[in-house]
Amino acid sequence: MGYRPGDLRPVNGGPFVAVVAPRHCRNGHPLTPYRVHVGYTLCDCGQGGTRGHHTWNCRECGDTTVGDGCTREHEFPPAWPVQRDEIRAYERQQNR
Repeated sequence: MGYRPGDLRPVNGGPFVAVVAPRHCRNGHPLTPYRVHVGYTLCDCGQGGTRGHHTWNCRECGDTTVGDGCTREHEFPPAWPVQRDEIRAYERQQNR
């Protein structure tokens, strides 16, 4: 089954679910630790049966992906700028 960002998918066939996150922003930057700000924004569009949407804000370019396919204009706080030393430290830790 194809899931979109913001969809809920079952985890290990049990009663738990996880939110599907995008892998890249619309400009192609990877949304990995230290490169993405994950949030939630309120919305009354009714998409997905909730009162809001999960959001993924790229710290590289500021692009925001909204879950559940909502197409309304939303006001988002600016992304925190990427700290290159944070990314290098994370990547060093992953390569151990």
